[in-house]
Amino acid sequence: MFRRSFRTETVIPNCTTLSLPVNGASGISISSDVSWNAVTSATGYFISIGITSDGTDIVNNQDVGNVTAYNPASDFPDDTEIFVTITPYNTAGSSLGCSEESFRTEVLIPICTRLTNPINGATNIALDAGISWNTIANATGYYVSIGTFSGGTDIANMLDVGNVTSFNPTLNFPDESDIFVTVIPYNSAGNATSCQEERFTTQAIIPVCTVITLPLTGAQDVPVDTNITWGFINNADGYRITIGTSSGSFDIENNLDVGRLNSYTPTNNFPDNATIYIKIIPYNSAGEALNCDEFSFTTENRVVVVPRFFTPNNDGFNDIWRVSDPRKEIKRIFIYDRYGKLLKTLADASVGWDGYISGKLLPTSDYWCVIEFYDKAPIRKHFTLKR
Repeated sequence: MFRRSFRTETVIPNCTTLSLPVNGASGISISSDVSWNAVTSATGYFISIGITSDGTDIVNNQDVGNVTAYNPASDFPDDTEIFVTITPYNTAGSSLGCSEESFRTEVLIPICTRLTNPINGATNIALDAGISWNTIANATGYYVSIGTFSGGTDIANMLDVGNVTSFNPTLNFPDESDIFVTVIPYNSAGNATSCQEERFTTQAIIPVCTVITLPLTGAQDVPVDTNITWGFINNADGYRITIGTSSGSFDIENNLDVGRLNSYTPTNNFPDNATIYIKIIPYNSAGEALNCDEFSFTTENRVVVVPRFFTPNNDGFNDIWRVSDPRKEIKRIFIYDRYGKLLKTLADASVGWDGYISGKLLPTSDYWCVIEFYDKAPIRKHFTLKR
């Protein structure tokens, strides 16, 4: 009896399938290995991996030998579909027509971004400037907070600007101010964490003019010892005041810098019965306000005035003869008839004389008075009583 032996031919191995991650899986760790089911007749495997169908940008038909797992040299990109083709082989050749499989990696929380314009610490930034920042690849949007103090949100409060890298505030930034900005990238996995606040400083602009508030412009009979006040200008570092007794003059004050005060107290009283002209110019580091108006008011008349006549008929007009004494200079007033007879002595000029002596109204006539002062020579005047 004869025995014979023979060896069968080696056939091309069948295709395999992914075992981890499985085809169509999602949320896969970016550091995941790739493993597949063993094929009995295979003596090795070629693997290709890419981020596009038929792509080989991660691994290009690499021979990994007779193993059933592969650990990529670097992590997969997050939130990305990964395409994998595994081709078993042996001495007969490689499997034919093996299907590509894929899985999707996990979504990672994005990293923080940084301002690109203005950059952190920038100065002299235009008030109408927009802000921009670096793109974060896996971000699907950004929250923007802007304030005028650290941690502040008085300009923008966690505003979702969408998947853009710039933002233009509705209103201009305040001038000569620190502006604090925080940009937080986000995606479906959450918000970036511990993002740093950044800061820039806006430019200074010249202040606007102010308006006098006391005395009002055009006011009459203003006390000669009045103070002058005006409205605050927010971005003014100070004010310069010029005062004169004619338009454009500076004989009282010449461009006096009063600092940040919004009031002025004259060293001396203003002159009596005079029109006082004032110009107040706010200033800051950018310069002075332009084309500011000149204001004016008229002071009281404090000169002693002796009425020329009076008409004591109880009609409410000129019933009392009264000498004005705004400075309280008069000590006494002596009233005489036309013949020089003393009729009345007034110890208080403000009381005046009603034309009566001993309960009797004197007749229409000319009368005389002598006004005695505290610190100067007396004066003699005459006046008329009309009935």
